[in-house]
Amino acid sequence: MPLCKPDADERADAARQLDGAGALAPDHRLLRVLLDDDQDAFEEALAARLTEHRESVGADPAPRTLLPLGPLVLAALAVQAHGWELRVRSGYLPGELVGSPDALRQAGDGTANNLGEWAAK
Repeated sequence: MPLCKPDADERADAARQLDGAGALAPDHRLLRVLLDDDQDAFEEALAARLTEHRESVGADPAPRTLLPLGPLVLAALAVQAHGWELRVRSGYLPGELVGSPDALRQAGDGTANNLGEWAAK
């Protein structure tokens, strides 16, 4: 199934479910902002979440804490599904993992993707 941006009704339904879930974990709060489809608000919340992550891991973090997976995945969704060029720059958001707005198109381009059975269809 191809990655695509949920339509407005799907986003509103997901937002209502999150709103009804009670207190949200930090990554769920970031998802809630993404569901509003407001790039500026998402980037502000993403920057705050990355700062919160950096402060929570301390000066000598365990290796498994070095990459904040939740914010990274949500940033990748913002870029690849919403088509946004994020202005937030951070070592926590490697471009190779976040991708680009046209990553799916490039992956589906038969001339640029020669991965055999693993090629994007």
